[in-house]
Amino acid sequence: MRIGVLASLSPLLSLASGLAVSGRSQANHSSAVYPVSVSNDNSSRSFGFTNAFDVHYTVTLYVNGAPYQVFVDLGSSDTWFSPSAQGGLMPPDVIDTGINATFDYLAPGQVVLANVTLGPYTINNQAIAVVTNSTQTLPGAFVGVIGIGGAGISRISQALANSSYADNGTPVMYNLFKHQPELPNYMTFLMNQTAYTTLGDGGVVTIGNVLADKTDILNAPVIQSPTLWGQWASFMTGVSANGRMLTGHSGMNATNYKNYTVAVPEGSTVALFDTGTGLIVGPEYYAEQIYGNIPGAEKSELFGDVAWKVPCDTKLNISFVFGDASYPLRPADATFGQIDLNGTYTCYGTVLGAPIADATGADWLLGAYFMGSVYQLFDYGDPDPADGLYRTSTQLLTSFDPDEAWAEADALLAARKQAWLDAYSSVITMTATSTVGTLPATWTGAQFTPAVTTVTDSMISSAQSATPITIVPPTSVTSTGTATATSTAAAASSSSLASGMSFFRGLRAAVWSHLQSS
Repeated sequence: MRIGVLASLSPLLSLASGLAVSGRSQANHSSAVYPVSVSNDNSSRSFGFTNAFDVHYTVTLYVNGAPYQVFVDLGSSDTWFSPSAQGGLMPPDVIDTGINATFDYLAPGQVVLANVTLGPYTINNQAIAVVTNSTQTLPGAFVGVIGIGGAGISRISQALANSSYADNGTPVMYNLFKHQPELPNYMTFLMNQTAYTTLGDGGVVTIGNVLADKTDILNAPVIQSPTLWGQWASFMTGVSANGRMLTGHSGMNATNYKNYTVAVPEGSTVALFDTGTGLIVGPEYYAEQIYGNIPGAEKSELFGDVAWKVPCDTKLNISFVFGDASYPLRPADATFGQIDLNGTYTCYGTVLGAPIADATGADWLLGAYFMGSVYQLFDYGDPDPADGLYRTSTQLLTSFDPDEAWAEADALLAARKQAWLDAYSSVITMTATSTVGTLPATWTGAQFTPAVTTVTDSMISSAQSATPITIVPPTSVTSTGTATATSTAAAASSSSLASGMSFFRGLRAAVWSHLQSS
C-alpha cells in the first residue's frame, strides 16, 4: 500500500459534498484465553469482490456479523476498519484486548478479538484493529483494509507477541491456513477493469483453488520472493516498451537489505506486486523512455511523482519481464485519464517515475493496472526450517488476447473518456444530501459461481530457494468448488486514484522502515 496522508476526496466528490509465525504442521489451536479456530460453512457466500474506480479492489469482511467493505492489500498484513467511516457502525460483542497497535500511517488502533468472516470461512477470535476517525478510508468504497501480505510485517502480531493473545494476532490469512491444514495455502485473483468512474464487478477471488478455465497458471513460471520475507516481491528482468528492452537503474543494493543476504542481479530491479497501488510506479528512467518520445507528450507531475501527459488516443505495447516470461499490459491501459473541476479531461502515462527504493524497499510498485492484466496465484508457502520465515511465491497468467486487446484499444479509450465526461455531468448537477464521511459502503449486483479446480499444496511450489524462476509441473487433480464475485454501482470519484497513490505509498514506506529496524 502507498499510504501517507490520504488526499482529500476528488474535485468531483467535493462537488457532491519481522516476526516468524509457527508453521501449519506446528499449529497450536489453543490460546491461553481465547482459542483461535476456523470454520467453513461450505456455502457460496460471496467475497463481495468489488472494483472501485479501476484502482481499488475490496472484499466484504464480516466482523461478528457486521459487514464492512475493506481494501485488499498485498503489501500489508494487518486488518483494520474504521466504524466512523460507516456511519458509526460498531460490531457487537468484540473482545477488547486492552492493547493498542501503533501504525506508522494511522492513529493507534485498538486491538480487539472478533469472529471474522471472509467468503465461506470464519476465523474465530481473530485479532484486528479498530481505528477511530481515520482519514485512510474512502466512505462509499472502503472503510478499512485486509492485509494479505507477509506475517513478518504485522504490527498487530508485534503488539500481541508477548501476550496471551499471540496466536490471535497471527494475520488473517495465516490463521486461516494454519487452522485449516487441509486447505491448500494459496489465493488467486482475476481482476476486472471496467468500472472507470464507479464501483463495479471486481472479478473473482478464490482460496485454495484455481479457476477451471485458468489452470494453465499451474504451468506458469514461479516468481519467487527472495527479497522481503513474506512480501510479494521479486527480481524483474526488464520492461519491453514498443519493441525496446529497458533494464537496470535499480535504486536497491546490498546495503538496502539489512537482514538479507541476497543481492539484486545486474540489470534487474526489485518489483513489488501491489493491489494497494492504483497505477505503476518505477524508476523515472522507465517513464521517460516509454512516453518521452510520443508526439505531443509533456513531462509533468502527478501525486508528487514524475508523470507524462500524452494524447488521449495513445496506445502502447508494454510488457513486464520476469526471467523468460513476459506479461503485457492491455494497450489501452498504458494511459489513464483524469478530469478537473472545469470538466477538462487529461491523459497521462500509467507508468509514473519516482525514486521509491529507499522508502519502500522496491524499485517498482506494480499496481492495479498491472494486476488487472494477469490472473494471479499467490502461494503463502511453508516456513523455512532454518529461520521459521515463510518463503512466498507468485504465478501469473496473462488474462487477455494481446491481438484482440490492440484491436479494441481505440474503442476502450473512447469509452473511458466518455465515462469520465458523463460522470462529471452527473456530479456537477447533483445535490449533496449527506456528509461523505458518514456514508456507509454499499454494494449491489448479481452473483455468479464459476467452476474451480482444487490443487494440493504439493503441486504448488513453496519457493524455498533463491532461484528467481522455476517451473511447476501440471496436475490433473480436479474437484468441484465455488468462487463468487459481486458487482457494485455508486457515485463516481476521480480522487480515488490520488487517494490510493498517497495512502498506499506511505504504508509501503512504513513496512520497509519496520523491516529495516527489525
